[in-house]
This record gives sequence, C-alpha cells and structure tokens, in this order.
Amino acid sequence: MRLYCLLFLLITTTAWSQEVGNLLRKVNEAKAKNSPDINIQIDKLAHAYLASNQYDSARYWYHELLIITQRRGIDSLTAICMNDLGVTFYKLEEFDSCIIYYTKALEIFERLKDPQRQATIELNLSIIYKDKGRYEKALELALKAASKLEKTEPQPALGSAYNNIGLIYTKLANYPYALAFHRKALDIRRLVNYQKGVGQSYNNLALVFREMKQYDSALQHYTSSLIVKRLMNDNAAMASTLGNIGDVLLELNKPVEAESHYREALALKRANGDKLGEALTLNSMTRIELMRKNFAQAALHLLRAQEIELSLGFLEGLKETYDLQVSLNQANGNYQQAFLYAQKRDAVKDSLMSQEKARSLAEMQARYETEKKEQRIASLEQERGLQESRLETNRLWILILVVTSVLLSVIVGLVGYLYRTTQRNKHHVEMLLKELHHRVKNNLQVISSVLSLQSQQLKDVEAVQAVKASESRVNAMALIHRKLYAGEQDRLINMKDYTNELVTFLVHTYGFSDWEFDFKLNMENIMLDVDKAIPMGLILNELISNACKYAYQGNPHPALVVSMEIRNSKMLLVGIADNGKGITGDVMNNGKSSFGLKMVQMLMRDLQGKIKMETTAGTNYVLQIPLV
Repeated sequence: MRLYCLLFLLITTTAWSQEVGNLLRKVNEAKAKNSPDINIQIDKLAHAYLASNQYDSARYWYHELLIITQRRGIDSLTAICMNDLGVTFYKLEEFDSCIIYYTKALEIFERLKDPQRQATIELNLSIIYKDKGRYEKALELALKAASKLEKTEPQPALGSAYNNIGLIYTKLANYPYALAFHRKALDIRRLVNYQKGVGQSYNNLALVFREMKQYDSALQHYTSSLIVKRLMNDNAAMASTLGNIGDVLLELNKPVEAESHYREALALKRANGDKLGEALTLNSMTRIELMRKNFAQAALHLLRAQEIELSLGFLEGLKETYDLQVSLNQANGNYQQAFLYAQKRDAVKDSLMSQEKARSLAEMQARYETEKKEQRIASLEQERGLQESRLETNRLWILILVVTSVLLSVIVGLVGYLYRTTQRNKHHVEMLLKELHHRVKNNLQVISSVLSLQSQQLKDVEAVQAVKASESRVNAMALIHRKLYAGEQDRLINMKDYTNELVTFLVHTYGFSDWEFDFKLNMENIMLDVDKAIPMGLILNELISNACKYAYQGNPHPALVVSMEIRNSKMLLVGIADNGKGITGDVMNNGKSSFGLKMVQMLMRDLQGKIKMETTAGTNYVLQIPLV
C-alpha cells in the first residue's frame, strides 16, 4: 500500500512537471515571436505555480504579466493580475505587500464600475486588516462589501461578509452586533446550501456566547456545528469542535462529559496526524486530571504534549504546558521542580516577544523591498517610453533637426529626472515619517500589552489600579500615533475623531455599555499639532478616567459631556462635565490631589494654560489653552 502511494505520488509529480514544462515552452515561444497572446500563456503558468503552492515562482510570473498588461494599457487585466499578486502575497504571509496590490486592484475596479470584484477585494482586505488588529478599517471594508453583495442574488460571498463583520464585532466586544451578523451569515449559508459555512456560523455563534459566559447557549450552538460536520464527515473540523465542547463542559464543571469529548477529539487528531491539535487537547485533559488529583496521568499527558511542542517549535502551546507543569509540581509538593518549570515558562514568554519583534522587522523590510521594486518598474517603464519617443523623433527629423532634437531630448530627460527625483525623495520622506509613527504606535501597544499582562499577575488593588492607569495613558499616546499613521497629515490630529475614540475606549475599559452611558461630544473638526495633541490627549485621558472610576458610583444614568472650541483663533477652550457625585474640597490646589491630577497640572503649565474645576452639579473642568 505504501509503495502504491509512493508510485502514485511519483506519477502525479511527473505529470505536473510535464505540464509546467509545456507551459514554460509555450511562454518562451510566445516571447520569441512577440505573440499577442503571451499574457494568456504567462497567466496559465503563474496559476499552475500558485495551485501547486510554489508561491515564489507564482509571484515572479505574475510580476512579468503585470508589466505586459500595464504596457498594453489593459486596465481590466492589470487589475486581475494585481488581485492575483495580492492572493500570492497572502499565501506568502507578506500582508503589507498583499494590501498594496489588493488596494491598487480595487482602485481600478472602482474606475471600471465592477461592483462584484470590488466587493470580493474589499472582503479580502477586511480579513487582512482584522488579522492585523485594525478593526475600524476592517469593519469599514466589510460593510462596503456587504452593501454591494446585498444588491445581487444570495451567494456564499455575502455570508462570508456577514461572518467577517460578526468576527470583528466579537473582537470589539460588541456582542449584540456580533450575534446579529453571525445569524445573518447563517441564514444566507443555509439559503445557498453552503454546509461548511453553516457549521462555521454555528461555531462562531457559540464563540460569542462563550465570550458572554452564556455557556448553555454556547454548548447548544457547538453541538449544532458538530452535527453539520459529522454529516460532512469533516474529521478535522469535528475534532476542533469536540475540543471546544469539552472546554465549555469544563467551564460548566462537568469534567466527565468534557473528558469524553476530549478523548474523541484526541483520537480524530491523531488519526489526521494533527500533532499540534493533539498537544492542545492533551493540555486540556491535563486540567481534568489535576482536578481529580490524578497526578501520574497528568504527568504522562504533559510529557507527550511537551515532546510534540518541542519538536514543532510551538512556543504558545509550550508556554501553556510549562504553566501546567508548574501547577502539577506545586500540587505534588515538588516546589524546586515547579520553580524550574516557571523559569522555562518565562523563557518561552521572552522568546515569543522576540519573535513578534522579529516578525515586525521582517514585515517592515518586505514593505521596503516591495516599494523599491515598484519604483524600479515604474522607472523602467518611463525610460522605455522616453527611448521610443526619441527614436520616433529621430526618424522624422534626422536630416533637419538632429542637433536640436538631441538638445531637447537631453533637456526633457534632465527635467524628467529632476522631477522624478524630487517626487521620489518627497514620497520617501513621507513613508519614513509614517513608518516612524507606525513603529512608535506598535511599541506603545507592546508596552500597553505588557502592562495589561502585569496587572493580571498583581493582587494588590492599588498596584493594579496604578498599572491600569499607566496602560490607559500609554493607549492615549498610541492612539495619537495611530491617527498620524492612518491619516494624510504628518503632524495634525483631528481632535473630534480622537476624543470620540478615546472616550469609547475608556467607557468600555471601565465596564460601561454604550446604551447605558450618555456621552455627548460638542465640537467641530478641530485640528491640533501633535505637540499640543499629545499632552491634550493625556489630560483628557486623566480627567475622563477619574470620572469613570469615581463619579458614577450608584448613578444609574451616567453622563459625560466633552466640548472643545477655538475662540478668536488664539484660545482653545475645553470643557469636561460629568453628572456624578462631585469632588469634595479644592483638590486641584490643596496639595492632596492624586498623581493623575498632579500630572494634569504639570501638563497645563507646559501648555501655559489654565484649569478651573466646579462641583455644583457633578464635576466640571474648564481648560483654557493658548494656541499662539
């Protein structure tokens, strides 16, 4: 049987090699003859490489095809080629390059008024932005795609759009909207009889209910998903869902039922050769054995999981396994071994952070290389055009204006070169500045994540509050750099958009929901320089955080009003008013104010501004900041 499989693989590989060889021969013949259908032959060759997972070769031939379609000025074929390049870069996990080509293809399809292809690319871009954590951009693109697809006959793509919107709202912790869109995705997928998608929608609904800690509803939807996957005989998907059901049953304190599902999942994963899934399931089963104090069996599970994770280099799973080893050895009273595993776990955490930094640098390098190649392609095309123009001119005027033609060509070339150099340098500076903001934003987000992880390890209430406050301040600065990176301006921040996002973040952070919190923002689109926007953001963060933490205790209808206006083009007036119980005493001037209020006073002095506080009805801060 094994020999038969090897023989079949050899025959298949040989057939594929012959097919690619024939396609390469046809491409070379078309190039030699300058055949008009060369683009068709190259497209077939690139698709063959893409289908066989040879992504580097596919990328090379798609680039060759792109040069031809751009030279011939065929916009529709150029857009399709750029879309195929986007798919290839996605397979290569070079997501920044993928975004570049998808976006260029989308611009052409918008110009050609092709809504179906627009929607497809918008949906693909939405998925990438979601995976990169840019949820606002992802949601905007997914909603655009859905609005276009809703105007056509029901199709799987519409279900995918609704599904991605539901996933984004889940990431944003907006669970009512997440449930609504996952149900819409389920309805579409049932209507078009897309069974795999039906199972996926049940699974995603279960995930939302699980996030809401409504475990009975989560269990019901996981079970529905499992039924669909059993009917499809999709063993890999069944194993994943069985593991999810086991996790929910464990949350419901039903270890016997959970173990039954874990065992079935483990058998399927081993049958499918899913080593990674096997290790994760063994870790889950270890938790049950620890609950039962069956330490010998728990040790066997962890030993096998650790062996798999080390062989695969799966650091996330290894961190969890070491964590369970710490718990096991502590329960056994073997504290020295527990300490050793805790050291290993911390070393894995450091490695994971180092990998993330390396990945960020690799993405930055890939983006740089892509831009450099595109500039080179554009430069070659422009040079080719100039050369053809010069040849044509020489044919017509060689006997009369040869000297003049040469002089004019040189002048035109110099002017063109100087213009391109100026434009290229300007674009390079803009890209460097945007990349700087991007790196600062990423570093601030890493610091915020570290602070968040640290707060979860602390038990002292004051220490937790201090770390949480620091996390909030870092996020306020990170939001400024995200706006600079995403916007067209290099130094100006739209304070209306910024304040709205900051308040939304703080309201959710301190446990308020959108429907119970009355927030009003009274301001026009005020643009502030980054030097004033950063301290202004920190001041807003402190005063609004104080309101969320202390003002609304026992208040069933919390409300907050933030206003901002520029008076006489010289003075920025800012108001922050809540309807809370108010601050007692003159905390701004009696020397007993908190660190946050002291920081506000320091920042106001740096801005040469004034701050007043009134506590007649709630707490009302009025800030006056000179702009000149």
